[in-house]
Amino acid sequence: MRAVQRHTIFDIMEAKGVFRSNPANAGSVAADGTQLYKGPVPFPRMVYAAEEEVIVPGVWEDTKQGVKLLNEQRAIKSKVVESQGELEAALASGWFDHPAKALGAIIQANREKGIEDRRSVPTVSAQETLDSYKKEIEELKAKLEKAEELAKISSTLPISSIGGTPLVPEPRPLRTR
Repeated sequence: MRAVQRHTIFDIMEAKGVFRSNPANAGSVAADGTQLYKGPVPFPRMVYAAEEEVIVPGVWEDTKQGVKLLNEQRAIKSKVVESQGELEAALASGWFDHPAKALGAIIQANREKGIEDRRSVPTVSAQETLDSYKKEIEELKAKLEKAEELAKISSTLPISSIGGTPLVPEPRPLRTR
């Protein structure tokens, strides 16, 4: 039996050197042999809306379980942002920085409308989770530093100037009968 031979548009692009000359690819090199890849860069990047668009319309078919929509394909709407300012504006106007977050919002909105949505939210990448933990740690460190500063200031002031009551009450004389 003869081996199956594959020949796709990607094979043609690779033969032409399209992938080698694209600086987004890790193995990309210039004509003089210098590496073009600069590592992951923050921009441009994609943001995602909590909206879906139908790419391939489905077909309504009568099945044993009743009439069902089959083979419909949808995609989450997305756009590319080129700078930190554009990213902040997009996030402020309801876009998401990860498709899983957008899909989660879509599923939640469908359930609130009473539409049965059996999909589950995919996990966010490990790097995204680590970045969110780092951000949370930085915020907590800032709060801790602020609290320590306030504790230093309040420990040097007399309690009457703070306007509070002492934490340890004044001893009262013992009652005698």
